[in-house]
Amino acid sequence: MEFDLPESMLEELQKVWRQEWKKLTLADDFIFSRIMQNPDVCKEVLELLLKIRISHIEFPAAQKVIQTLKASKGVRMDVYVQEPDGQRVFDIEIQSVITREEALRARYYQGMLDLDNLLKGSDYVDLPQTYIIFLCMKDPFHLSLPIYEPRSYIDPDNRHPYDDKTRKIFYNVSRYQDVEDPGVKDFLRYLENKTPTNDFTRRLDQMVEELKTIEMGFSDYIAARQKEFDWLRQGKEQGFEAGLQQGAYQTRLETARAFLAYGDAPEKVALCTGLPVETVRELEREVNPKS
Repeated sequence: MEFDLPESMLEELQKVWRQEWKKLTLADDFIFSRIMQNPDVCKEVLELLLKIRISHIEFPAAQKVIQTLKASKGVRMDVYVQEPDGQRVFDIEIQSVITREEALRARYYQGMLDLDNLLKGSDYVDLPQTYIIFLCMKDPFHLSLPIYEPRSYIDPDNRHPYDDKTRKIFYNVSRYQDVEDPGVKDFLRYLENKTPTNDFTRRLDQMVEELKTIEMGFSDYIAARQKEFDWLRQGKEQGFEAGLQQGAYQTRLETARAFLAYGDAPEKVALCTGLPVETVRELEREVNPKS
């Protein structure tokens, strides 16, 4: 397939990124992962969302990439955290776009965490307790619930849990008003409407604004978007899907918007970005309201 991304497209994308930088909030995966690199803040968020006590955590890794085999699909986790003794591992994902694959994505992330943490020759009992948290800006399962936590049982009466040392929790940020815990509600409300309402969210808001004034933060953001764009270009030579699977879904949306602004047809944009044609047509209505 002959497909070239002109340098003018990169320049167009950089203009988009410069405009978006000033508008970014904690709900953006780049900002979120950077703020969560503060161990104290990350620990407080984990304790708030999981209702567990954590004595200490290793320095959180932002955008951690796990790929066990060269031919396998790798994953890039927004925030990866491990306790010093390795007994518990945490992954926090911020999902601004819902793809209807969240359950399968969580399953795959769980498998990658296990492969990454179980050394060759170790026993299965050495697997750590893992927690996967998805902060979804929209309802991931369309049941209008504020929190989804799938559970498994070994008996038909659901009295005996099937304990494989894993927990997966999906927070539906859009339904924050239905959350009973006041601390969690304030945190999700801040993600939703960007208005801090307690000491913790005010501290988070201050950290976000300070980050956006640091030139290095802006440079890192551009570098991250540039890298994702390069992955898209590499897809031409490596197999387009191989390039796409490394880039963030949000970047595909941004790339599609730039293509549409450049005047390309939705069908071509869908082919080049791997997005559904219906999604691209919705973006076209945003980019070109009169079309």
